[in-house]
Amino acid sequence: MNYAAFLSYFRQMIDHKTEWTSADSKDRPNDPIYDDQMKEFANEFKNSEDYDPHYCQKLRSAEIVPKVDHETMGEVMLADNARLTKAMLSMIINGEKLHKGTWADALREGFFFQLLSALCPATVIA
Repeated sequence: MNYAAFLSYFRQMIDHKTEWTSADSKDRPNDPIYDDQMKEFANEFKNSEDYDPHYCQKLRSAEIVPKVDHETMGEVMLADNARLTKAMLSMIINGEKLHKGTWADALREGFFFQLLSALCPATVIA
């Protein structure tokens, strides 16, 4: 997967506020509105060999609690291990269907940018 192709996009999305749809009623929650580039990345990653369906096991085997937060991101980044980096990406990508807004949080907090930067460190971002 060509991570470098998405680096500039993810850098631009740091601190970006994702728009949400309006709820039709009390029973239907709002949904985040993701642009085509985010959807394209998620689709490509999920269908790539880098997607790890066993991401929780991989993180736990490194004694990292599988959560999408700053503490977990810090532990993954400090580990400097591509296998754990891909497991973290897998958890974030899969997390959207479990908790709406996971991608929005990861975009805003720069998680995608940090993880992709770790996977292609020699890339110069314009």
